[in-house]
Amino acid sequence: MQTVPVARFQRSAIHTRAHPGRCLGLLHFAPAALKNTDEVMSKTNSEPAIESDNPLRAGMRIGTASARRRAQLLALEPTLSIEPLRGNIDTRLRKRGERGLDAVVLAACGLDRLGLDAEIGRRFDPDELLPEAGQGSLALQVRAGEEALVAVADDAETRRRVEAERRCVALVGGGCLAPVAAFHDGASLTALVADEDGAWIERRAGIDPEAVARELLSFVS
Repeated sequence: MQTVPVARFQRSAIHTRAHPGRCLGLLHFAPAALKNTDEVMSKTNSEPAIESDNPLRAGMRIGTASARRRAQLLALEPTLSIEPLRGNIDTRLRKRGERGLDAVVLAACGLDRLGLDAEIGRRFDPDELLPEAGQGSLALQVRAGEEALVAVADDAETRRRVEAERRCVALVGGGCLAPVAAFHDGASLTALVADEDGAWIERRAGIDPEAVARELLSFVS
C-alpha cells in the first residue's frame, strides 16, 4: 500500500485532538493569509447587499454552516436568517446566487489566496466576529519522528499563536461545529463560547490559553 509522507492542510481543518502516529511538522502563514478574519460577501458585484458602515440589515438571509459564525452573527443582529451552506468556495458563491441569499460568510484567507477579493462586501474585525482557531494558517502533517522533513519551513511565531488558539479550544471542548472561537493577535489570546442562537456570548482574553479556557468552561459545563 502506498503511503504519503507529508499532507498539506488549512490548519483550522485539522482536529484539535492529536492523532496517534501523526504530528504537525510545519505551521506557516502565507503572506495573503495574515488577514485571517471573516467577511461577509455581497450578493452581486454590481448590486452589493452589504454596506461597509452597516454590514448587517434586519432580516438578511446569510449562508453559513458554521455554528461559530451563526452564533456571533445572530448576536450582532438577532433578526438574521442564517441558512446552512456547505461546499468549496466556488460552490458557495454559486449557491449564493441560486438560492437568492443576501450574503455568505467565508474566511478571508481562502478568498485572498484565490484572488477573489473583489467578491468581498465587508471584512469583519475580530472584535465583531472572532475567527476559528488556526484560521489563515497552513500546516503540513507528517508521521511522528519525521518532523525534519519540513522543519526548515516552520514559522515559530505562527506556531506560537496557533498552538495557543488550538490548546484553548481543545480544553473548552469545541471544534469546527461548535460555537467556540479563539484568536491570538500576537500579544494576547481572545476566546469565546456562545449560545448557538446568539442569545449570549462570553469572551475572555489573556496570555495563558489554559487560564482562558478555565474561565470559559464555567459557561459550558
